[in-house]
Amino acid sequence: MRFISLMFLGAISLSVQAQSLCEGFLVLQADINPTLPRQIDSATDMLRLQTNCDEQSLTLVKRLRLPSTELPANWQVEKQAEHQALHCNADGLASRQGWTAIDVFLDEQDQEVGRLVTRPGDC
Repeated sequence: MRFISLMFLGAISLSVQAQSLCEGFLVLQADINPTLPRQIDSATDMLRLQTNCDEQSLTLVKRLRLPSTELPANWQVEKQAEHQALHCNADGLASRQGWTAIDVFLDEQDQEVGRLVTRPGDC
């Protein structure tokens, strides 16, 4: 009986922790989105941050500052490796927080040209 009680309390603790993290991301989203779009590097503007608490995912929507025709053929493979390294490190969103990190890339006409996804199971 004690084991079941501890499991139940552990589940409540995880639920509270996930809810707290979700609330933090929603506050961050509310703070950041009004300041966007913003140039984040020479090739990219950040357009918006999207939090999905039900799916435990955080999405960054970005616009490329160059024509998608100028991207190297393997750009998405290289960027996915960087994305996974970032979100699977010791402090990563996927590895430490258990959330899925998503980057969506749009072209100049706001058409999706790429998507990077790192899930906790990828780490």
